[in-house]
Amino acid sequence: MVDKSVIYSKNTIEFITVAKEFLSFCETKKIVSKQSFADTSLKLISLLYLKALTIPETELQESENIEKYVTEEAWAFVKNNVENNLGAWDDIIEFKDSAMMNSTDYIHVSLSELYADIYQDVGDLIGSYQMGDELNMYDALHICHQNFKNYWGYRVIKIIEVLHYKVFFAKQEDED
Repeated sequence: MVDKSVIYSKNTIEFITVAKEFLSFCETKKIVSKQSFADTSLKLISLLYLKALTIPETELQESENIEKYVTEEAWAFVKNNVENNLGAWDDIIEFKDSAMMNSTDYIHVSLSELYADIYQDVGDLIGSYQMGDELNMYDALHICHQNFKNYWGYRVIKIIEVLHYKVFFAKQEDED
């Protein structure tokens, strides 16, 4: 039996609301200045991170039949869209992935790839909510929350770190 109080809790619904805004932001084809894109990104992904922290803990109910809604084409579209908006700010960054914390290996990845990775996990959750199957919603929430802890939460932090520098310090360097 699925605990409906979790999938419809205030914290979950607030996360879903911000997640939908994030998806919409990533999908918008309109090209804006990199400054504007970065400003909005900092606000939106910081809120996404905050709201992900408030998702209630859950246990996986059914390990099979967990739908994936974000296709490779959608992932590539988002990556390219973000790349176009960030322009020269779409840096390749180096960091240790949280899944590899005990390793000496670093990941070299563009900011736009990080956005697309986050988009994929969040998009799969939103797809489950749009379908309305409560068991699938519950399990998708569990998986998204676990992936936040182990995978995409760290990617949000890396995006914030890089964009914070670009917005507040690279701008100053350009002026000097």
